[in-house]
Amino acid sequence: MTVNHKQWLPGLKVPYVVALVAIEEQHDIRLIANIQGVPVENVFIGQEVEVFFEQTADVWVPLFRPSES
Repeated sequence: MTVNHKQWLPGLKVPYVVALVAIEEQHDIRLIANIQGVPVENVFIGQEVEVFFEQTADVWVPLFRPSES
């Protein structure tokens, strides 16, 4: 997990969290993704997250937010 403070694209809100997310259903798969929906100071290693999708042009991008369970 890292907190990025560099605005790489116009309109990209900083800071944002980039994390390596483990998939519970398949332990050997990891995804690099943003963690959203929570202040960066409330994100921690080992936190349970859930996937949601955001459309960018004609592609749906998987993003993650803290799990409500």
